[in-house]
Amino acid sequence: MTGYNHPRSAMTTTMPQSRTPPSAQPAARGRLRIEIHQLEGFDRRDKSFNRNAEIWRTAQGYVAYFQYEGIELHTSPALRPVEALKALVGLLYQRGITRIRTRLNFKGNRYLAERMAWVTYQPDSRPAT
Repeated sequence: MTGYNHPRSAMTTTMPQSRTPPSAQPAARGRLRIEIHQLEGFDRRDKSFNRNAEIWRTAQGYVAYFQYEGIELHTSPALRPVEALKALVGLLYQRGITRIRTRLNFKGNRYLAERMAWVTYQPDSRPAT
């Protein structure tokens, strides 16, 4: 059985399969998904949403991937996962997404969400352009 199990359960928790379209999956050619963050925010219609933001390790650095309705984003490679996530948040703010917060759900195959604090981002999290 896969999915999210209570941490005290005798069953193990496994990282969910990526819903990333095969054409956009960074997993090919030696790339590895290392983290999944839960990302919450409000779109331009002020509708709340909750999606996964994936962090991938590549030969060039760490890349964040996100998909919501018509938005599909990849960041440029960063030196650290947190920098890739912050760049992703900046791209989302540029596209009209507001009140963004994230929480680390998976690091490797370890489920951490209930132990991790939410990180709230202000609009000044935008990357330099």
